[in-house]
Amino acid sequence: MSERVRRGAARSRLRWGLIVLAATAGCKGREPAPGPTYEVRGKVVLDDGRPLGAGRVVFVPKDRVGPEASGEIGPGGAFALTTHADADGAEAGSYKVRIEPGPSAASRGVAQAPYQPKYLDEDSSGLVVEVRAEPNTLDPIRLK
Repeated sequence: MSERVRRGAARSRLRWGLIVLAATAGCKGREPAPGPTYEVRGKVVLDDGRPLGAGRVVFVPKDRVGPEASGEIGPGGAFALTTHADADGAEAGSYKVRIEPGPSAASRGVAQAPYQPKYLDEDSSGLVVEVRAEPNTLDPIRLK
């Protein structure tokens, strides 16, 4: 093989390598741009209607695509969801919900939480909420 043919083959490989590199640059590890969020406010109550006084509510996308949203449960059971910034809400869609105990219940042990352990996991809680593409005020989430 002549020197000229070898150099031409090397340049061709180099060109194709650069094309592939340019085509794939920036693709690896890139997160999709976040979607718009919509205000979500609600209240968590126990089966007897009393508000859950502390804890955290976590909304997990039902199809597992997109970010979770969560909010601290205040003394009156009220919460506002946060996805990217404080109280910005959640992306529109269907969510499974779990309830995490507040610091006082956690220090006493999960068995002391004033609700059934099934609510600690979004897959067993049976709680599903639809977030609409508008401000959302949810019906109370009742822990039976």
